[in-house]
Amino acid sequence: LTCVATHMMSSWLYVLFLIVCMIQPTPSFFVAQTLGFNGTERYEINANRSIELVIDDYSLSFKQVSFAVLQAHSQKFAFTASLNETPNYYENAMRSTNPGFVVYYRSSSRHGTFRLYLKSDDAVTSQVVEAMALQYPSYAPIPFGCCQTCDIDTDPTLNVTFNPWYTRVRFEIANSGYNASTQNPPLCAGGDGFEKLTYQLYLYRFGEMSYSEDLALSAWQKMATVDGLKSHGTEVGSSLSLADIKLVTVSSVPGQGVVYNILVYDPNTNMEAVYVPYISYGCSFKAKVDGCDAVGSVLTMVIMSIAGLIGLFFCFAGHRYFIIEVFLVGFLYVAFFSFVLLSNYVDWSHDARLGTSASLGILGGILFFIIYFRFYLILGFVLLGGVVLGFLFSSLLFFTPFGDLSPWQNLLDYWVAFVCGMLIPAVFLLMWPRTLNVVTTSVVGSYVFIIGVNTYVHGVLSYVVLDIIKKAVMPGEIKAYTDYPFEMPDIILASVWGFLSVTGIIFQLWRERKDKRPNLPPWPYQKWKASRSRNYGSKSGSVERSGERRRLLETAGSDSVSSYGSLSDR
Repeated sequence: LTCVATHMMSSWLYVLFLIVCMIQPTPSFFVAQTLGFNGTERYEINANRSIELVIDDYSLSFKQVSFAVLQAHSQKFAFTASLNETPNYYENAMRSTNPGFVVYYRSSSRHGTFRLYLKSDDAVTSQVVEAMALQYPSYAPIPFGCCQTCDIDTDPTLNVTFNPWYTRVRFEIANSGYNASTQNPPLCAGGDGFEKLTYQLYLYRFGEMSYSEDLALSAWQKMATVDGLKSHGTEVGSSLSLADIKLVTVSSVPGQGVVYNILVYDPNTNMEAVYVPYISYGCSFKAKVDGCDAVGSVLTMVIMSIAGLIGLFFCFAGHRYFIIEVFLVGFLYVAFFSFVLLSNYVDWSHDARLGTSASLGILGGILFFIIYFRFYLILGFVLLGGVVLGFLFSSLLFFTPFGDLSPWQNLLDYWVAFVCGMLIPAVFLLMWPRTLNVVTTSVVGSYVFIIGVNTYVHGVLSYVVLDIIKKAVMPGEIKAYTDYPFEMPDIILASVWGFLSVTGIIFQLWRERKDKRPNLPPWPYQKWKASRSRNYGSKSGSVERSGERRRLLETAGSDSVSSYGSLSDR
């Protein structure tokens, strides 16, 4: 009886469990959310979960709207976006930090209803994403409507790749618009007049060395619409047509937040549209080495601080210590050319190339020191120092919009013009070698000091020289646009640089005239020989004087003995 009762009780408990399961619905894998058109909403996707965004507009007029761009953005980590509940990465899904889709309105549809599924690919942490559904009127150009090489034909996103030096923005041609009330969406490369569309790259910089999520998503919103793009974005380069390569290269600033986007314009209808904006920091949040966390490392700050102090010393006393200047000039020349050659012809890591270049630079400095010490060649070394000043002058010139002019897009023209700019200071001041050397030490020394300070405030003045080194190391990037944000910290540092340069020049010239020193330092080898001769002469003279004294004493001693010690003289 006990066994029977136990069996009956277990059966009733099982039935009760089934009833509870039927009453209590199983949690759905997708969490439904709503998203309105032409606005943004922020959502949190739990770890390894998905959300379903329902975009509905019952008041739609097909005479006014032809397509919409559905997009979502996260700051750091990629996630999966799909138009269907089951993602198919070859048809309706993509994995990115900035995914987006073009969806068309058709005349047979009663209203515009779309679904966008967002899935977190991280099994540990949740993600915050910002989503937008942006409608476009009839005959507006369709961004990225003709991508024959992409997984999705109507993929409106940008292909952005970057390294610590350059960011490349690649995009495909758009398609001409249509009227949803009377026409079907155009086929890829099948619209009328798509070959006349023009493209313009815009960028918006924000939050240097600041990785705030709110700041990043706010910056993205500013670049997601046509009006916002024109209000907040900065044009980069000239507009591109169908015949141009759909690739724009811009100089990178690691740690600087930038939003990139493309504006497409149809001159036939005077309509505009934008692609899906892309957020980049010029560095990776996932990289364990050289990632965003390594930007502005302590070691870099220590090295640049020491260099800054040396630069400040040379700003006010460089001409007086010319022999040290010769060593530093040799170090700069050999280290620079070594780094360029190693970067172009040897497949080494950045640290290995940098360490080898520094070691060779020290040897170069010693070689320059030996040549100067033994053979003097003072005017040649003053000229080499003046070329360093010219390098800084030419780098500053090409750092301005002058460097982005179309004639300098050719590799040969660029370097010929740059070298001519390098020779200007030396040629004009070589008739006054002391003045040339004083100006060189003051201007270059103060710049090095400013770069040391720049490491702490994260300005752009260091890129005055770094941008030229980039172009020398990567000749294929000669067409890269040097669009750097020149903000208030940079204005202050530039003003301090100018003040220190002028002050250093005046102080050094005043002190040299006050001390009545020669225009150029004497030959160190001759000084060494003269000093050695004096030392040798003093030693030989003392020996001669001591020998003469000994002879005199001996003579005096013999005389005294013969005078006072001889018995015969008594």
